Amino acid sequence: MANDQFGKKVQTQSNKEIYFISDYNDLDIKKVVISDAIILDYSNRDGCTSFVKQVRSSFVESIYLVPIFILSINDEIDSFIASLTDGTVHSLQEETFMGVYQAIDQRIKQLQTTDNNDQEIKIQNKIIRFHYTRQRRMKAIISSQSHIGYEFPLLSLHFKNVNTEEKFSLLDKMVNKELFRLRYEDIVHLCNNCYSGFLNYREVCPKCQASDLYTENLIHHFVCAHVAPESDYINKDQMICPKCNRML
Repeated sequence: MANDQFGKKVQTQSNKEIYFISDYNDLDIKKVVISDAIILDYSNRDGCTSFVKQVRSSFVESIYLVPIFILSINDEIDSFIASLTDGTVHSLQEETFMGVYQAIDQRIKQLQTTDNNDQEIKIQNKIIRFHYTRQRRMKAIISSQSHIGYEFPLLSLHFKNVNTEEKFSLLDKMVNKELFRLRYEDIVHLCNNCYSGFLNYREVCPKCQASDLYTENLIHHFVCAHVAPESDYINKDQMICPKCNRML
């Protein structure tokens, strides 16, 4: 059964419905709609992460657009969660979050109602509206858990990790519609079959493909310009050039 309590109300001069949540057990995601903003306790990192993902995964605008702040004293916030939230605060004092909240709230009020049942369009609209209200560029973050080594946090909530081709297809459509502009970030090497970025690089012989290799110095004999592995020069206890028979 869902928890009847929805955190603790934070007192503000404007009397906004801002709640501090530290207990994530059986928390009812639907109660987010009563909030103007939420502050989450990061001391329970797993509970906080799970709740943020639930909120941002919703297609209900009054839920997924709600401003979320992370209360953390010493912990370094995971980059995935940081991308889905609106800043870190070190206390529940109104001045630590109210300026950011008001800017987001003002832009949310500018949005017009949309109604489209197409799943792909809903995801596109959600991405645009979230980043517009935050005045934030959609940026990939490095992630060892991502199939390609990089992740678009909000987009990834609606796709399985291996569905890389579908994510690329949606991003291409948004660029073609001029909803986003491309910007160089990095170059990655991906498998041309599954798009995985976790490639196993192996050194093999170019002739027989064997990987049982060892390293050996090359020697350039300047007198006759012969270049060969060091073992070719060894003759008992001496070093003899195999081309000109001179002792090195």
